[in-house]
Amino acid sequence: MKLLGVISLILILGSQDLGGKVSKAVDVFWIPPGVETYAPVTASNIEEEAFKIVHIRDRHQREEVIDLIRNSERATDAKRIRIKVSYEDKSYNFDSDGIGISSQGERVQIDLKRFKAVLCE
Repeated sequence: MKLLGVISLILILGSQDLGGKVSKAVDVFWIPPGVETYAPVTASNIEEEAFKIVHIRDRHQREEVIDLIRNSERATDAKRIRIKVSYEDKSYNFDSDGIGISSQGERVQIDLKRFKAVLCE
């Protein structure tokens, strides 16, 4: 009986992220940045048009993805969205150059080379 209690405690503690950084899965909707499409891919249709959807549950990998997102001064090309990163109540849409906009309207960017490495692309 004690063993069952210890296992339950381990499972509960193991499912919580300490430090409170990114606590839920990160979803990535992906069209390779170099791919040109016939119709524009926008923030409103990237989820339907995505070639691949990746659900990242590993805490370290989730934090790596979120840490790659930086502020930017550049404006995104709203008709060439290739990547959407979504977690908790936030999302980011990135164009084929890695320039993006957050769901709160912030201009952001992501290092596409490092992002692909984290996703094992």
